[in-house]
Amino acid sequence: MFRCPERSVPLLRFAFAAWIALHVAGCSYHPAVCGLRPLSPDLTAGAASDSLIFTEIDSLQPTLRWESFPRPSDLHADRQGVLIKTAQDVSYELRIWRVEDNGAIRRVYERRELTTPKHRVDVRLDPNARYFWSVRAKFHVGEETRVIPWGFSKVPSFPGLAFCITPGNTPHANHYRFQTPAK
Repeated sequence: MFRCPERSVPLLRFAFAAWIALHVAGCSYHPAVCGLRPLSPDLTAGAASDSLIFTEIDSLQPTLRWESFPRPSDLHADRQGVLIKTAQDVSYELRIWRVEDNGAIRRVYERRELTTPKHRVDVRLDPNARYFWSVRAKFHVGEETRVIPWGFSKVPSFPGLAFCITPGNTPHANHYRFQTPAK
């Protein structure tokens, strides 16, 4: 991961050093996301290509982890405390899609009503395969059921991204991703 040079470096020299590290040295970075941020596997993007990387994992039954809901940003935006006082029965929905060699994408796994922000996949995934995944929170406010949008990366950019408007139905190329081991 890219680490910033010391703060004592003059701003112009820092900016140049950061540009060199990101674009020439082939570094990667953690892109901004819409929805719940994945914690494991890590979400990274290549700086030179500004595209998401399929993170290699070490199991055909990985444990996926994500930030819990409500997030600190949700609580900060909720100045009257309505969310923290009224949101009940928080659970999570998880989906995994296999990315085929021909570019086709098919859903291979789905779980609902997960009560913690992590889940060990309870079936064996295909070896040496690429997968997209996403998660969202579901909760109740009074009698009403609410969900937050499916999580996805803001890289690569597309129209509406600044407002976290999804590009149509899930899945799409901005979802979190991983690659399973050969065996």
